[in-house]
Amino acid sequence: MSASSIRHGIVILLGLALLSGCGSEGPTVTGLVKLDGQPVDGAMVRFYRTTDAAEPAYHAVSGKDGTFQMPGGDAGHGGVPSGNFTVTVSKFKTGMMAMKSAKEAAPEASILPAKYADVNRSPFKHVLKAGSNHLELAMEGGKK
Repeated sequence: MSASSIRHGIVILLGLALLSGCGSEGPTVTGLVKLDGQPVDGAMVRFYRTTDAAEPAYHAVSGKDGTFQMPGGDAGHGGVPSGNFTVTVSKFKTGMMAMKSAKEAAPEASILPAKYADVNRSPFKHVLKAGSNHLELAMEGGKK
Protein backbone atom coordinates (compact mmCIF):
# COMPACT_ATOMS: atom_id res chain seq x y z
CA MET A 1 0.00 0.00 0.00
CA SER A 2 1.45 3.37 -0.97
CA ALA A 3 1.79 6.38 1.32
CA SER A 4 -0.67 8.22 -0.92
CA SER A 5 -3.33 5.51 -0.40
CA ILE A 6 -2.80 5.60 3.38
CA ARG A 7 -3.17 9.41 3.45
CA HIS A 8 -6.29 9.16 1.28
CA GLY A 9 -7.77 6.58 3.67
CA ILE A 10 -6.99 8.75 6.70
CA VAL A 11 -8.63 11.78 5.09
CA ILE A 12 -11.78 9.74 4.37
CA LEU A 13 -11.90 8.41 7.95
CA LEU A 14 -11.43 11.91 9.40
CA GLY A 15 -14.18 13.25 7.15
CA LEU A 16 -16.57 10.52 8.27
CA ALA A 17 -15.72 11.18 11.92
CA LEU A 18 -16.46 14.89 11.49
CA LEU A 19 -19.76 14.17 9.75
CA SER A 20 -20.92 11.72 12.43
CA GLY A 21 -19.72 13.92 15.31
CA CYS A 22 -19.17 12.80 18.89
CA GLY A 23 -22.87 12.91 19.71
CA SER A 24 -25.95 14.93 18.91
CA GLU A 25 -25.61 18.66 19.21
CA GLY A 26 -27.77 19.88 22.09
CA PRO A 27 -29.33 23.25 22.65
CA THR A 28 -27.36 26.39 23.42
CA VAL A 29 -29.18 28.23 26.19
CA THR A 30 -28.88 31.92 27.00
CA GLY A 31 -31.10 33.89 29.30
CA LEU A 32 -31.80 36.85 31.49
CA VAL A 33 -32.80 36.71 35.17
CA LYS A 34 -34.80 39.66 36.51
CA LEU A 35 -36.53 40.43 39.80
CA ASP A 36 -39.13 43.20 39.67
CA GLY A 37 -37.66 44.33 36.35
CA GLN A 38 -34.05 44.52 37.59
CA PRO A 39 -31.22 42.14 36.57
CA VAL A 40 -30.18 39.62 39.25
CA ASP A 41 -26.44 39.05 39.71
CA GLY A 42 -25.26 35.70 41.05
CA ALA A 43 -28.52 33.78 40.65
CA MET A 44 -28.26 30.00 40.39
CA VAL A 45 -30.38 28.85 37.44
CA ARG A 46 -31.12 25.10 37.56
CA PHE A 47 -32.71 22.96 34.89
CA TYR A 48 -34.66 19.87 35.99
CA ARG A 49 -36.01 17.37 33.47
CA THR A 50 -39.78 17.20 33.88
CA THR A 51 -39.49 13.41 33.82
CA ASP A 52 -37.05 13.38 36.78
CA ALA A 53 -37.49 16.48 38.92
CA ALA A 54 -35.46 14.94 41.75
CA GLU A 55 -32.28 15.40 39.77
CA PRO A 56 -31.01 18.95 39.11
CA ALA A 57 -29.44 18.09 35.82
CA TYR A 58 -27.86 21.33 34.62
CA HIS A 59 -27.10 24.75 36.04
CA ALA A 60 -25.69 28.19 35.26
CA VAL A 61 -25.01 31.35 37.28
CA SER A 62 -26.12 34.80 36.16
CA GLY A 63 -23.64 37.62 35.74
CA LYS A 64 -23.87 41.23 36.90
CA ASP A 65 -26.18 42.07 34.02
CA GLY A 66 -28.48 39.14 34.88
CA THR A 67 -27.47 37.10 31.84
CA PHE A 68 -26.45 33.45 31.85
CA GLN A 69 -25.46 30.91 29.24
CA MET A 70 -25.06 27.17 28.93
CA PRO A 71 -23.01 25.64 26.15
CA GLY A 72 -24.47 23.41 23.50
CA GLY A 73 -23.33 19.85 23.08
CA ASP A 74 -24.60 16.52 24.17
CA ALA A 75 -25.37 15.80 27.83
CA GLY A 76 -22.44 13.42 28.14
CA HIS A 77 -20.05 16.29 27.45
CA GLY A 78 -21.49 18.94 29.76
CA GLY A 79 -24.12 20.33 27.43
CA VAL A 80 -27.82 20.39 28.18
CA PRO A 81 -29.91 18.01 26.04
CA SER A 82 -33.12 18.82 24.23
CA GLY A 83 -36.31 18.20 26.19
CA ASN A 84 -38.83 19.54 28.67
CA PHE A 85 -37.46 21.29 31.74
CA THR A 86 -38.62 23.05 34.87
CA VAL A 87 -36.24 25.90 35.67
CA THR A 88 -35.61 27.14 39.20
CA VAL A 89 -33.85 30.32 40.28
CA SER A 90 -32.25 30.92 43.66
CA LYS A 91 -29.67 33.22 45.19
CA PHE A 92 -27.91 33.02 48.52
CA LYS A 93 -26.25 35.70 50.64
CA THR A 94 -23.03 33.72 50.56
CA GLY A 95 -23.17 33.35 46.79
CA MET A 96 -23.77 29.60 46.77
CA MET A 97 -26.01 27.39 48.85
CA ALA A 98 -24.32 27.06 52.23
CA MET A 99 -25.18 25.81 55.68
CA LYS A 100 -26.31 28.43 58.18
CA SER A 101 -23.75 27.15 60.67
CA ALA A 102 -21.84 23.98 61.42
CA LYS A 103 -24.46 23.06 64.05
CA GLU A 104 -27.51 23.46 61.81
CA ALA A 105 -28.39 20.92 59.15
CA ALA A 106 -30.82 23.21 57.29
CA PRO A 107 -29.38 24.89 54.19
CA GLU A 108 -29.46 28.65 53.83
CA ALA A 109 -32.72 29.90 52.31
CA SER A 110 -32.75 31.68 48.96
CA ILE A 111 -33.04 35.47 49.19
CA LEU A 112 -35.37 35.43 46.15
CA PRO A 113 -39.09 34.61 46.47
CA ALA A 114 -39.34 30.95 47.53
CA LYS A 115 -41.59 29.70 44.73
CA TYR A 116 -38.90 30.31 42.11
CA ALA A 117 -36.42 28.04 43.91
CA ASP A 118 -38.93 25.18 44.30
CA VAL A 119 -39.06 22.72 41.40
CA ASN A 120 -42.69 21.91 42.28
CA ARG A 121 -43.84 25.55 42.33
CA SER A 122 -41.62 27.27 39.76
CA PRO A 123 -43.65 28.81 36.92
CA PHE A 124 -40.70 28.44 34.53
CA LYS A 125 -41.42 25.51 32.20
CA HIS A 126 -39.38 25.39 29.00
CA VAL A 127 -38.91 23.11 26.03
CA LEU A 128 -35.28 23.25 24.90
CA LYS A 129 -34.66 22.41 21.25
CA ALA A 130 -31.46 21.93 19.28
CA GLY A 131 -30.02 25.30 18.32
CA SER A 132 -30.35 28.62 20.15
CA ASN A 133 -32.77 28.99 23.05
CA HIS A 134 -33.19 32.29 24.91
CA LEU A 135 -35.09 32.38 28.21
CA GLU A 136 -36.46 35.42 30.03
CA LEU A 137 -36.83 34.48 33.69
CA ALA A 138 -38.85 37.41 35.06
CA MET A 139 -39.66 37.13 38.77
CA GLU A 140 -41.89 39.32 40.90
CA GLY A 141 -42.24 39.90 44.60
CA GLY A 142 -38.79 40.97 45.69
CA LYS A 143 -39.91 44.31 47.11
CA LYS A 144 -41.11 44.14 50.67
